[in-house]
This record gives sequence, C-alpha cells and structure tokens, in this order.
Amino acid sequence: MIVVDDSLAFRRAISVALSRDPRVRLLGIAEDGRRALELLADCKPEVALVDLRMPGIRGADLIRTITARFPDTHAVALTVSESEEDLSGALRAGARGYVLKSAARGDVVRAALAAARGESWLSEPMAAKLVDSYTALPVIRTRDAVRDPLLSPRERSVLSCMAAGMKNRDIGAALGVAETTIKTHVKSILAKLGAASRSEAVAIAWRTGLAEAEDRR
Repeated sequence: MIVVDDSLAFRRAISVALSRDPRVRLLGIAEDGRRALELLADCKPEVALVDLRMPGIRGADLIRTITARFPDTHAVALTVSESEEDLSGALRAGARGYVLKSAARGDVVRAALAAARGESWLSEPMAAKLVDSYTALPVIRTRDAVRDPLLSPRERSVLSCMAAGMKNRDIGAALGVAETTIKTHVKSILAKLGAASRSEAVAIAWRTGLAEAEDRR
C-alpha cells in the first residue's frame, strides 16, 4: 500500500496507525501526485490511499490515472470532504472506496483491505449520502413507454450504486443487505426499465436524465 497526501502531519499519523496492523504493508508515502506515480511504477502496490485535495495533480485525476495505467492497484479516496460532488467524482474516476479523515483509523484499514480484495468501502456518512441522493427520482421513461410502477426507494438506491460502477456484493455491503437481496432488486429494476442487461439499465438512467439529475445536486 502507498499513501498520497500533502499534509506532513497526516502522513506521519496515518503511517503510525497503518504500521500497527500486521495485515498492512506500507510500501511508500508520497506528498503529491507526481511522486505517487513514481511510487506506483516502482512498488506496484495493491492499494493507494489518495487525498482528493492536493496541489498539482488533483486527487480525482490521480485516481483516474491509477485506474487507467495501474489496473492492479485499487485507489481509495481519503479526504475531509463530505461533498456529494467529490464522492461522485471519486467513484466515477475509479475509486474503490471513500474514507473520511475524521473516521477511526480502523476504518481506513478496513477500506484498504476491502479494496485489496476488489471490494468497495464507503465511510458510513458517505454511504448514506449516496443512498439519499436517489430517494426522489423522477418517473423513468424509455423510448417505448413509461414503465410502471415507479422504482421503490430501495431500488433507486441500488440503481445509484449501479451507476457508480459497484458490484452486487459491494452494493449489499453499502446498504447493509445480503447480496442475494441486491440480485432480486437488480432483476426488478431491469424489468421495470425494460432493460435486457445491467449495462443497459445504467444507460437508460443516463439517457433519461437520472444520472444527470445526480450531477446537478
């Protein structure tokens, strides 16, 4: 694992916390995106904890670069920001997790371990924001007809996670329900949208303005 953060005090504090957990091996620390890219090329870590607000290369841009150039490294956003815009931007850039710096150090470790397994992990307040952002979606219209009934609040929450690129297991973890329950919701969403696949359901959400609605929040 590597840590990328411009705050010297935070780098020291998180290094001490991570070094105390035998499941974590800290390979390097970078103060900016340029140094992070050097470490990524040299160390090839499984996980990169990335501060979103740094001088030079922005955190979201660095996460996007990591996703494209280092596919074996999973990025986790580590930030003070509780902004829905920052959350959405990080997830769309490819982040596997979003952890608040105010969270317990154990949460940082849990997020890193989840990312190493290819899973997602969100700090509880951010998981709630992701769910809440889809509690008042408009009627969904396809090219053929309006699909009734409307998606339930839970289905809207699942759809928001789908649009963020999350897998069923990760959605279940974020919403606190079993993966089998999420599969049932996904099946219902596809039926109501008239979609033949998961990707088509997400495409319909974008085409009908649902995804844009989230961006405007």
